[in-house]
Amino acid sequence: DPNSGLEVLNSDGEWIAAPYIPGSVGDSMAEVSSGRWVATMHIVRATNSRGERKGRYSVPVFFEPGMDCVIKAVGQENGVVYSEHVLEKMKGWVESQDVDVEKGA
Repeated sequence: DPNSGLEVLNSDGEWIAAPYIPGSVGDSMAEVSSGRWVATMHIVRATNSRGERKGRYSVPVFFEPGMDCVIKAVGQENGVVYSEHVLEKMKGWVESQDVDVEKGA
């Protein structure tokens, strides 16, 4: 798609146009590969060939293991139950936000 609008951040901190590459991976692959496969920082600019803004539809697709699945990264001997992993990630995100969260009783 010549007007896809996909851009990636290069090592010089510049946004450059990027073609679709089949088989590219997201953040979850970075986790299970112990950082071997890292997702690229990216944005999508919705413009036409004249640089005018245009509408765009995006449909993300996510696959997750069952909540009782044990997952582990490459090279890890022990894994973690997926539901515990998700809760730890959410807890880390909440703690990274600068908000005052009251603890429940």
